[in-house]
Amino acid sequence: MSAPVLLPFVPPTPCGPVRAPSESLLGLLPGATENRRTAVKRRVGLCGAVSVRLSEESFSPAVGWFEQGSVELAADQLTGLKALLAAVPQAPSVRRPAPVSADGPDTLPFAAAG
Repeated sequence: MSAPVLLPFVPPTPCGPVRAPSESLLGLLPGATENRRTAVKRRVGLCGAVSVRLSEESFSPAVGWFEQGSVELAADQLTGLKALLAAVPQAPSVRRPAPVSADGPDTLPFAAAG
């Protein structure tokens, strides 16, 4: 058996001043149910690279909101995403029923037929 080959250590290319990664919430998109949502976050990496993270979140009374999964898009991917979304025809917005108060009737509001 031959001896393992040891490769020399190559330090990463410096990227300027290194900062701690940061993340800021841009907005929340409602999900199909009240305990699901998508969080849209802006992230800045160690070397200042900007990306957008879409996180699918669920709610549990015992835990609160927690992330189920996510997709992170680099800045150069956002331009392509914008172009794709611009080509999608706009669907009519879905009107969600308003919550019924505890002392109100147990009926759901419906849009008028016609």
